[in-house]
Amino acid sequence: MVGMAIRAGDTMKYDGFNYSFTPKELWFLLFGKKVCPRCGNVLVKHKGFRELMGRDLNEGSGDPFFVPQSRIKDYEYTFYCDRCDASFFLSDLR
Repeated sequence: MVGMAIRAGDTMKYDGFNYSFTPKELWFLLFGKKVCPRCGNVLVKHKGFRELMGRDLNEGSGDPFFVPQSRIKDYEYTFYCDRCDASFFLSDLR
């Protein structure tokens, strides 16, 4: 039987990370009041990520920053309201 070998530790290893904020979004993340714009309840922050390859983040850039074959964690923040079940991205709340 022929199969593909997987090295130990290869499944969860990432070569880098990426955050994408505007200055206003970063200020809101650090100091802003996290209140639901619909009902006024306090929002719950959730930090999630998606896996990208370095070549995906280099697209449209004249000067590539990431190695094309590298696995990158692209982090994003989402805020949830328990009262009205609404969810908001950081860019929606700034």
